[in-house]
Amino acid sequence: MGYTYIYDGAVILILAAGMVSGYIRGAVKTVLAIAFTIISIGAASYFSSERYCEMIYDEYLHDRIVTSCKNAVDEAISAAKDDIKRRAKEGVGSFDDHGNDTIRGIRDAIGTFIEDHSTEIDDTISAVAKAIDPDIGKIISNEEVSRYIDEAAEVYSYSAVDRINSRLPLGITIERNDIKEIAKDKTLIELFICDMLGLDGKKTGYFDTVDYIERKMIRPTALSTLHGIIWIAVFTVLKILMSVVFAVITAIKKNLPILNTADKLIGMALGAVGGAVLIGVCTFIISKVIFVTGGTEHINETVINSTIIYRYIYSILIQQ
Repeated sequence: MGYTYIYDGAVILILAAGMVSGYIRGAVKTVLAIAFTIISIGAASYFSSERYCEMIYDEYLHDRIVTSCKNAVDEAISAAKDDIKRRAKEGVGSFDDHGNDTIRGIRDAIGTFIEDHSTEIDDTISAVAKAIDPDIGKIISNEEVSRYIDEAAEVYSYSAVDRINSRLPLGITIERNDIKEIAKDKTLIELFICDMLGLDGKKTGYFDTVDYIERKMIRPTALSTLHGIIWIAVFTVLKILMSVVFAVITAIKKNLPILNTADKLIGMALGAVGGAVLIGVCTFIISKVIFVTGGTEHINETVINSTIIYRYIYSILIQQ
């Protein structure tokens, strides 16, 4: 059971490391390091809170993201309209004229009209849609239509997300699978169709496709990204400030040898205390592992009671 000496060795190593580190750093630096770490974590957490992230997002990123997203959505709408026209033209072109010149002429004329008057066709479709004011939500809830939309979303959603991601700042990205999940509620599809037809989609609870994407998909991701960036930035700045303070303290101590010696000795004592605290935390964790598992091959009370030093620490902290 030679591995029992690992416990005693760990105790000695942790205490020695704490004392050496405390001696090298000194009492003032040790205390300041703890204080700065606590302050840095607190400040980083405070300034990366949801309130500040939302303030920065709304002030500096929202308009830029909306503009970028609108460009991407406009491209997607344009591509969708072109695809519809292409399919319509192909459908007309595939019509069998049975060798009849008149039918062939009509077919070709329709194809040419679609090609040359695409803008007028779009305007006419939009005008008719506005006059009819169809319930898009009800239409796309139809089982056949819904199945077709799901198939289309499977094909086109990735390229749409890539188009949006290429325009987003700060490395903000929408996960590809997110849009497929969101498209299942059909709200995004309804808004997209309303934008294509020039209809008002506000009854969905959103202004348009861009508003939906920004609020439902981009904003949560952007806030999460900002939280990480701000936290790291604030923590790093304060740690740099700590380094500057330490440099000043080191310069002062060099000119005061007696103070420097006392600082190191007190620092060594504080390091020992810190090591003892760490040993206590590790002991608490070990006790919980034994309690939950009933003891493992190397972590159990029989092994601990076989140690020379650690059994006394375990007995004081846990068994009593």
